[in-house]
Amino acid sequence: MQMALDAVIKQATQHLQAGSFGLAEPLIAEALPQRPNNAELWHLLGVLKHQTGKTDEAVTAFSRAISLNGGVPEYHNNLGESLRVSGREDEAIAAYQNAIRLRDGFAQARVNLGMILLSLNRLQEAAAAYHGAIRVDPYQPAAHDGLGKSLGLGGDHAAAADAFRNAVELEPTNPQYWFDWALAEQNLGQFDEAAWRYRRALAIRPDYAEANNNLTNCLAAQATQRR
Repeated sequence: MQMALDAVIKQATQHLQAGSFGLAEPLIAEALPQRPNNAELWHLLGVLKHQTGKTDEAVTAFSRAISLNGGVPEYHNNLGESLRVSGREDEAIAAYQNAIRLRDGFAQARVNLGMILLSLNRLQEAAAAYHGAIRVDPYQPAAHDGLGKSLGLGGDHAAAADAFRNAVELEPTNPQYWFDWALAEQNLGQFDEAAWRYRRALAIRPDYAEANNNLTNCLAAQATQRR
């Protein structure tokens, strides 16, 4: 029975990772009534519900998984994601913090915590979360980018530019990182550098309207600066 259940869990997980939700759903639906106290089945149901936009049901499923096995950090992190999407920020923060307590090196949970704190304009806390993510995994470009945003919104554009540069070095094909770096340099009055980086963002994503608008503003500032 356990071997059969392990096979169902493995197959359902593969379908979810591939985005084949219609194939994962019947596997989970058939297995759960037979093994209602299996935490991983409830977790997979939560992933399915979250990915298909049913976040309230996802919260219920993830919470049930945690009640059955509260020692799995992924369960708490994924609960946090569904709570965040549902607008339940304080509960989401607590869920991310639980995930980090269970695994100090859980970089993605630290990034997720930083993202929600940044969205709430809790800039120092967000920066601390991103610093923590970089400490446990310095190769996460999203952590460097988030740190840059936290620092930039706090007025430290020079430190923000350094963080954005790190993000670009780790993922040079991401136009958002080039844009963020350019914006920090624009805020520092470094219009030549900013214009060049906006062009890099546009080379990757030609329809990037905000980058195009900012490039226009940079070129105008360059012309004023040179008079």
